[in-house]
Amino acid sequence: MLIALLLPAVQAAREAARRMQCTNHLKQLGLGVHNYHDARNGIPPAYARQFGASSFVMVYPFMEQGALYDRLRAYGLLNAINKTFWNDKTTPDPVANNRLSAEERRSFGSVSYMKCPSRRAGMLITPVDAGGPDAGGAFDAIPGPMGDYAMVASSDGPTPGSSAGWWNITTDGTTQINTHRGPFRIAVARSGAIVGGVNQIIELESRDTFSWVADGLSNQILYGEKHIPMEKIGRCPINATATGMEVISYGDDCSYLSGGELSVKATARVFYAWAGNRLSPARYVYLPICTATQEGDCVVMDNGGMVFYGFGGPHPGICNFLLGDGSVRSISATTPVEPILRCLSQVNDGEAVALP
Repeated sequence: MLIALLLPAVQAAREAARRMQCTNHLKQLGLGVHNYHDARNGIPPAYARQFGASSFVMVYPFMEQGALYDRLRAYGLLNAINKTFWNDKTTPDPVANNRLSAEERRSFGSVSYMKCPSRRAGMLITPVDAGGPDAGGAFDAIPGPMGDYAMVASSDGPTPGSSAGWWNITTDGTTQINTHRGPFRIAVARSGAIVGGVNQIIELESRDTFSWVADGLSNQILYGEKHIPMEKIGRCPINATATGMEVISYGDDCSYLSGGELSVKATARVFYAWAGNRLSPARYVYLPICTATQEGDCVVMDNGGMVFYGFGGPHPGICNFLLGDGSVRSISATTPVEPILRCLSQVNDGEAVALP
C-alpha cells in the first residue's frame, strides 16, 4: 500500500526533472542562436537551400559540435544531405565516397540537446538506406538523427498564380520569400567565379538579422517541441514502396539535419499558415498545441495524404517553447491559436499578446 501511494509522487518528480532538462535543451538552442547572431550578424538560416543543411546544423559550431559541423561542411552544406549521404561507406558510392561511416552516424545521433528525455534518450538514428522512393525529390523522407524540436514557420497567402506555402521555406523564389512570416528563412548564397558554366558558391550568409523580428524578440517563438504521433516515434520510411504523398505522411520523425520541399515538416511546424495548393478549398491551416496522444485539430491531411503537424510535446498539459529573447516558456495546450499562438509565430503582425 505504501509503494502504491508513493509511486505517483515518484513518477511526478521524475517527470518534473525530465521537463526541466527539456527546458534546458531549448535554452541551449537559444544561446546557440544568439551566439550565431553575434558572430555572423544574422539569424541562422532555416536551410542552406532545398535539401541543404538546416538551422540546427548552422548552430553546431556554437553548441560545442564543431566536429560534426566540419563533417557536414566538408560534404557541402548546400548539397543533398539525404539517404545517399547517410548510407554506410561500404555501400558503393558514385560521388567521391562522401557517405558517413557507422561511427559518424552514431556521433550525429548522440547530440543530447536535440532530445527531450520525456520522450526518448540515448542514441536514436534512422537505419541505413532509409527514406522514400522519391530519391532527392520533393517527397523524399530524409534519414539521419532524430530530434524533438522544430522551427516555427508561418506564411501569408500567395500572390495570384503562385503556389507558395509554408513548406517553401526551403526555396528562395521571390514569391516564397515574400510570403514567409516566420523568424527563419533560407540562406543567401554569395556567388563566386563561374567555373565550367557553374556558379561557385563561396559563402552562405544570413538573410535576416534580429531586426526582421519587428514585434520584438520576447514576442516571437523560435523553436518548440514538435508533435509526433505516438505510433510514429522513431519511424522514418525504410525502403518504402508507397507513393510520394503516402511516404511523406510518415516522414515526421526523420532527420533534423536537412529538409526537402515537403519533408521540411520533419524540421518545422506551424500554428497558422497558408496551405492553398495542398488543400481544397484553398485556406489557411490552424494547428493548436497537441498533447502526446492527440490528433484531430492539430493534424491536417489533404486529399493526397499529405499531413501537416503542429507543435506538441510529451509533457502533460503543456508544451515548451523557446522565445527570441532566449527565454523558455511552458505554454498550456489549451492556449488558442487565434490570436495568441498565431501572433507569436509571425515576426511582423504588429500585435502584442500576453501568454496566459
